[in-house]
Parts: sequence; C-alpha cells; structure tokens
Amino acid sequence: MTCQIPFQTDNHLDFGCLGAQYVPNALAAHGRAAVAYSMLTQTTPPSYGWQIVRGATTLWETWDGTGSQSGLLNHTFFGDVNAWMMKTILINSYENRN
Repeated sequence: MTCQIPFQTDNHLDFGCLGAQYVPNALAAHGRAAVAYSMLTQTTPPSYGWQIVRGATTLWETWDGTGSQSGLLNHTFFGDVNAWMMKTILINSYENRN
C-alpha cells in the first residue's frame, strides 16, 4: 500500500479525516516520511498546502475549501497533521542535529 499511494494520486491526498490520522504515520513508519510530507504540502488540491495558498489560517472541513452546508472553515478532524509534523519533522530534525 505505501508504495502505491503516491503514484496513484500524483502525491496528493486521497483520504478523509480518519486517513489523515493514519496515512502519514504509516508512511513515516515505513521510511516514507518524505512522501507523506510531499502529500501534505502540495500546493494544488487536495492538500493542506493548497489551503494555505488560498489564505487558510485554520483547517478547513473539506479539501476544496468550499466548506459543507455548515460552511465550517475551522475543523479539527484533519488536525492530526499538526501532531504528525511535530512528531516526525521537528523531532527528526532535532535528533539529526545531535
């Protein structure tokens, strides 16, 4: 699975709120943290990077930023990416520095 995801989706996200918690962690656990990072930071949709390019300062409810019928543009379901970046990127940077 970890080898197929980036190639089938052109390094774009192809999961919902539950996958947002597990896919980056699974990729990192199998030595593919760079692939997970690339998927999360793409500047074309669907991605977190695209939300940032569009001016997001919170996590949107939908990948395209249109919001749902409720129009939520401040949604925590996709929030595990923050923990993943802290755990994977910052800790690895610190450990590699020493």
